[in-house]
Amino acid sequence: MTEGSAVLPNILVTGSNGKLGRVLRACWPAQLAGQAHPVWQVRSAPGAGDLVWTIGKDRYVGPSLKGGVVLHLAGGRQDLAANVPLAIAVCEAAAVCGAKHVFLASSSAVYAADETADLTETSPAAPGSDYGRAKLAMEGAVAEWVASAGPDAPGVTVLRIGNVLGCDSLMGSVRPGEPMILTPVPGRNGGPMRSYIGPASFAEVLARLCRKAVCEEPLPAVLNIGAAPAVQMADLLTAAGAEWSYGPPTDDVQARVVLGVDRLRGLIDMPALDAADPAMMVAEWRAIRGQTR
Repeated sequence: MTEGSAVLPNILVTGSNGKLGRVLRACWPAQLAGQAHPVWQVRSAPGAGDLVWTIGKDRYVGPSLKGGVVLHLAGGRQDLAANVPLAIAVCEAAAVCGAKHVFLASSSAVYAADETADLTETSPAAPGSDYGRAKLAMEGAVAEWVASAGPDAPGVTVLRIGNVLGCDSLMGSVRPGEPMILTPVPGRNGGPMRSYIGPASFAEVLARLCRKAVCEEPLPAVLNIGAAPAVQMADLLTAAGAEWSYGPPTDDVQARVVLGVDRLRGLIDMPALDAADPAMMVAEWRAIRGQTR
């Protein structure tokens, strides 16, 4: 995938009008220039050059996926029951069209919070929310599909994504002049601890994984996506210059949900050594904020 290649591989991005899709739209034109061509799938209200495709209902008739990659971001919180059929339909379309690999967006919500240990890809899945259970069901259905698809099927990797700054419920709620209320964690300053990654770094991580897939380099079946070390939510709010204070304590606060990302760091170099620094993540978010609304 270099400048001057006769045909650039296509990367089909489903759900490209969602929060994560809009991050890729803002970042990938520069990050993938001359290396791959993104194909932005939407169900409705297409922009210039967008592909309108109703997954699972219509046959895929977009640009060629032969030798390319599918990044499946569609299917989220709005219709939990759709996560399984959408993922299977995307895998089947990728197989028919000759794609080399499929990446499917899952979530750190498939794990249970752990007060002491990082959550690795081999940690038990024990989702505590309907969203997490829907994503875990999607993972299970895809694993069954892979087992029965045969040797000519595309590779498949489930991406268990942590928090992407600006796409999360915390930073996505920051408004100038509106104080934020942070749930306290008993015995710990700084509020809950979470795995985060800045939006530009997130886009670059996915771009690097897609390059590996096109080159048919080995990729795991499950992969955590985040930056290390984890951060406390208070530090993010402070870095963003937000007004905030602690609210009343609650019994159900998840004090620590931290992804282990050694497997990811063994596959690719992170875009920056300080990719998890709150100030850097906030700067990434502000640089593209106007393009992702």
